[in-house]
Formats: sequence, C-alpha cells, structure tokens
Amino acid sequence: MKIQKMVGLAGALALCGAGFAASTVGATAGPTLYNSTVPLTAPGYAQAFNGTEIYQFGNAVTLAAPGLHLGHAVVEMANFYMPDSATVAQAYSTPLTFTIYKDVKGAAGATIARSRETVAIPAGVSGVTDGVAVFDATFNFTGHVALPSKVIYGIEIDALNSDCVATPAYCGNNPNAYGSLNVVLSTEPTNVTVGSDVYPGYVYVNTTSVNTAGPSGEVSCSALLTGFTRYSTAAGAACGYGAAFNIPAVELIAK
Repeated sequence: MKIQKMVGLAGALALCGAGFAASTVGATAGPTLYNSTVPLTAPGYAQAFNGTEIYQFGNAVTLAAPGLHLGHAVVEMANFYMPDSATVAQAYSTPLTFTIYKDVKGAAGATIARSRETVAIPAGVSGVTDGVAVFDATFNFTGHVALPSKVIYGIEIDALNSDCVATPAYCGNNPNAYGSLNVVLSTEPTNVTVGSDVYPGYVYVNTTSVNTAGPSGEVSCSALLTGFTRYSTAAGAACGYGAAFNIPAVELIAK
C-alpha cells in the first residue's frame, strides 16, 4: 500500500495525526443501524478523492435493524488544506452528497435515499502545510422509506465532480480547498461495532483513473470498471490498500 503523508494534491492516502471524538447527532436520534466510526487518539489514514479522481466512495453494509427509517448518516472526514503561502488556515463550506442504494447481488441498484448537505469544513492547522483538521460531516434524511437489511452507500464531494466536467484539467489536480478533503478510513471487522460489512475486503468506488484501480491503483489492483463498482482492496506488488480491511468510517442512524 502506498501510504504517505499527503503533500500538496498528490497524496491518495493521507496520515491523520489529530484525534477526534465519536460522532453524535443529538438526543432525538434513533438507534444506530451501522457504525464503523472510531474515536481516534493515534494517527490514522484517510482516502483522498482528488489525486485519485474518485467521484464516489462507499461500502455495502448489513444493518442491525432492517425496516427502520434512516434519519442521519455521519461520515468522519479530514481536511488537509493549507495554502502554501498562508500562515492562517481558513474554514469554508462545500456541498457533499450521501446516497443509499439497493444492493442487487453486489451491484448498486435503485436509489433508496439521498441527502445533499452544505457542510462546514473546519480550518486546518495554521502555519503547517497540510495541517489536518478532522471532523464529522452529518447528512439528514427526510421522508420515511423503510430500509432493507442490506444497502450500499456512496459519498461524493460535489464540487470536485462538477469542476472535473467543467474544467477537465482539474480532474485529479483540483487546486481548490475541497481538493484536500478526505474520508477517514476505519478497519473491518475490528471497528465495526454495529451491523456488519456485506463484502469484507471490498469497497465501492466510481473512478476513471489508473491511480485508483489497476496495476498501480492505490485502492485496488483490480482492473478499472465503469460506474460505482465494487473493488477488492487486497494488496499486490504495487497496488491495493496493503490490507484487505480498510473501509470508510461511517455511522447510519435511524429516525
């Protein structure tokens, strides 16, 4: 696995040095349906979207209590943005999207629910290049759609995707602040405390980049596929996560 401290926009996997607490969404939340989040007190790793041209990143999970209605999703994230010439980090906001799909024999099927939130991104560490700030991105769901026992979820950084369409030169090399957003990685089964993963050793990715999948892919050694697709994370000579157990750090909570 090519684990490295993120430098500029090149890093695909970044080392998170700061700790953060487990997510909370308030006293009105219902039972937790799935949880792979962890209060990190030691350095961990996070998956970048920019350098690897990842358009969507997620996992397939089995819920602890099917038939309930989704209220919230919480994604643990890391912000590595610090302008090279800046001494004071800047906070900002950007839209992110969280989508729940039906699991159709391992493929992402029809959309069950989707939440698009403008998320407040905390500033990185002032005066430190790529000074990491870790935070929870919370997605709220309206409606009352009962969830099946197994679902596939996907996380998107909206501005990265729209910029790639409008300005192809930005694909994988976006200089804007949201180009340095990462999703924190957890491990399975150790850190899955509620529910379980449907396909251990796999994550779901939508990408068109050989930096993500293939003989030099940082996520998977598997050949590039079309759309939001399941990829093995098993390691090869110069590809894969290096361990088959990395997954996004996510919590799904019922109404």
